[in-house]
Amino acid sequence: MSYGNVRTTYLGRLLLVEGHRDDWPKAHIASAMGFSREWVSTRVIRYRIEVEAG
Repeated sequence: MSYGNVRTTYLGRLLLVEGHRDDWPKAHIASAMGFSREWVSTRVIRYRIEVEAG
């Protein structure tokens, strides 16, 4: 599935998910990457549902 408004690359999204897996708070990930906590939550949820494709 493709998302037309994605603002990061595959590797950027992978870093975000790895930060979450390493127990970084979503607020810290969002601040470090320049995104909102809601956007980070969306990416984490999509990753859980779609794994690598998300």
